[in-house]
Amino acid sequence: NNFGSTEQSVKTKLPLLISEIVPNFFQMGDQLDMGLLIRRNVPLVKEEKVRVQVQLPQGFETETKSKEVTISEEGRVFFPVKISEKNFDLKKDFENVKFGFSVVGETTGLQDTIILERKLFPPKVEMTAAEFLRIEDLKSIKIKPDLARAITSKVLVKVFLSLAERLDNFVDVTEHRNYGCAEQRFSHSTSILMQKQFDNRLGRKSPAISRIKLNENREYIEKSFVNGGGFAFWKNAERADFWVTTQILEFADLWKEFGAEIDSQKIETSVAWLDNQLLQKCDWKRFDWNCISDSTRQNAAYVLAKRGKLSAEELNELAIYTHSLEAKVWWLKSARALKEAKVYLRESDERRIKNFWTEIQLHLNARDRYVFWEEDKNYWSFYSQNERLTALIFEEILIEDKLQNYQHKVARYLSETKIKNLSGNSAFRVLQTLGQYAALREAQNLGSEYVVNILEEPEPLKKGYLENLGSEFEVETDVTGDETFTGLQFETKNEKPFYADIQLKETFPADQISPVSRGFWLDREIYALE
Repeated sequence: NNFGSTEQSVKTKLPLLISEIVPNFFQMGDQLDMGLLIRRNVPLVKEEKVRVQVQLPQGFETETKSKEVTISEEGRVFFPVKISEKNFDLKKDFENVKFGFSVVGETTGLQDTIILERKLFPPKVEMTAAEFLRIEDLKSIKIKPDLARAITSKVLVKVFLSLAERLDNFVDVTEHRNYGCAEQRFSHSTSILMQKQFDNRLGRKSPAISRIKLNENREYIEKSFVNGGGFAFWKNAERADFWVTTQILEFADLWKEFGAEIDSQKIETSVAWLDNQLLQKCDWKRFDWNCISDSTRQNAAYVLAKRGKLSAEELNELAIYTHSLEAKVWWLKSARALKEAKVYLRESDERRIKNFWTEIQLHLNARDRYVFWEEDKNYWSFYSQNERLTALIFEEILIEDKLQNYQHKVARYLSETKIKNLSGNSAFRVLQTLGQYAALREAQNLGSEYVVNILEEPEPLKKGYLENLGSEFEVETDVTGDETFTGLQFETKNEKPFYADIQLKETFPADQISPVSRGFWLDREIYALE
């Protein structure tokens, strides 16, 4: 399970030790076993009868509050309990209840008592319905509270301007994933430079870059260079790594922009080495360090295309290495780079561009609030993550200005991703793309004037201006039993779009809702260590 388990023997010096086996909280209407773990360490009395008593709060019902058990070293005792649903104000969130256990040994007279406190929740369940909108002019949304069953109904609204405000969270990920190798050092410093570039582009203040740390990482990366080849994972290594070299070459110009240029001779040598390795084949049937995944090969091709080192013939030959969706995206990036350089592509590759875009649209996963992409289940790569793949596709969508109706939902997916699950490389890819989205789509909406109205109401519920990317406002309205409430209307007064999060939160009597998991059990065995 999520907590793991282990077993081991531990001696205790305490002759008697007890520990509860109960949930972390209760809900009225629960039927459960409340238990006690008893540990004895009495060498002269190998076994004895023990009386266990339970003290319960009002409303906790059990057939007996006292039991006798015979225990040698360890035993467990359980009391079946039913929690009454009477005499509780359903509008209260919870109340604290106290209960306890006491134990007395018949022969030794050893005794112990434990008093505990837990939250008791009323027999109700909270349910939430949510909607996410991008408001470009005037938009209404119908909301229907459950007037017949709901105990309480509340509508929460948040209006805001940017999905990419907290990019520093992704920088933190690359720091936590930095274990000292060249690739991880490079990912972390690159994410810091990306954040700084983004702030500079929007005229925002941000912390100064640590020149000492940046130069330290640059020196380490230069020491990871392998003569006659590219860069390796570790300094002073003997074998260059194709993937690490690709990453460093892709963002070397960003480092140069911030005065941390990586040795130009090493960069030139690495470009030549990458170019030489690009179309080399290997035997995947045997373990071969020289084998290159489709995605990494296509990523390298894009790096070379941006440096004018990829021809239309090579792009055509690379088409056989596009089994994964990510590889197709990198191939599209290379094709775009060649077209931007006025390189003529073959007709077959022009058709392939259309086919790959069609495939990207077919792989689109659309949810109510999110849009994302994932690889086919038969393809896996060590560096594959949905967030990384989605970020790479999204970057191309922004440049080509495709899928306009989905862009804000892609940004929503990336901005709310579980960042703790990301690799360092995925984190800075997401940071890079969200920064581009904020600069290309959101920055132009600074000063958006918004109005939120309850339908059919003359006075606005909330209105104001969103002055910067961090601006957001929240409002809550109680619609419990309100038969006149039918929904909300959002409007931008100056043609500058904004976002709106809408939540309908309702509580219901538990017996009106289908059975759900109640409580949270953690079966604990606690020992006193020597």
